[in-house]
Amino acid sequence: MPSGSSHVPSQTFPIPGLWYRRIIDLIKEAFESPISLWFHLLLFKLFQKHPYGEDNKRIYSEMYDSDIFLEEHDKVQRASTGDPYCKQEKVVAALIFWSDATHLATFGTAKLWLIYMLFGNLSKYIQCQPNLGVTKHLAYIPPFPNLLQDQLKGFHHKWKSQQRDILAFCHCKLMYEVWKLLLDDDFLHTFHSGMVVHCYNGIQQCVYPWIFTYSADYPEK
Repeated sequence: MPSGSSHVPSQTFPIPGLWYRRIIDLIKEAFESPISLWFHLLLFKLFQKHPYGEDNKRIYSEMYDSDIFLEEHDKVQRASTGDPYCKQEKVVAALIFWSDATHLATFGTAKLWLIYMLFGNLSKYIQCQPNLGVTKHLAYIPPFPNLLQDQLKGFHHKWKSQQRDILAFCHCKLMYEVWKLLLDDDFLHTFHSGMVVHCYNGIQQCVYPWIFTYSADYPEK
């Protein structure tokens, strides 16, 4: 946190209570579970056949029949794996992230900022069924401790006039630091070189994670 004064050095303030899981662990967990039987890994385009011989109409209904998914699938087929002797089929794990605040109890003010992870390889009709467990909890970002504002008040030179902007900066910085933990070196290596996963159907595949969408509210606002 910068102090707001050129004569006072910046300072780090701890935000305790972060819980998170590694992205590649959640991907392996999904591909090794019965959920993977519903994954669309061999992509296609969907058309509506016209009954009177006119041009067929392209239908866009899911992420796995979109042009961007087809493009990324083609890129992965041309990509080089970390193991030059790897002969497994290359597939894309289409990652969808979503984050928002949630209250922890019906009564009270306790809340966390959750980051969820879903797979675009699944149909939206499967994803919307909560009892199937296809939505993965990636991270629980804690709220600021009550002590933080008192610490900032005594530290920041312009706290009285810029309190709102300072807290917005803190929220923004916290989200960046959390994503630095989530997008770790193992994920970046897997993103470029893939990872071999023994899937639920008994077949080994080289899985490449790709981030397709991230839907989020902005905590700093």
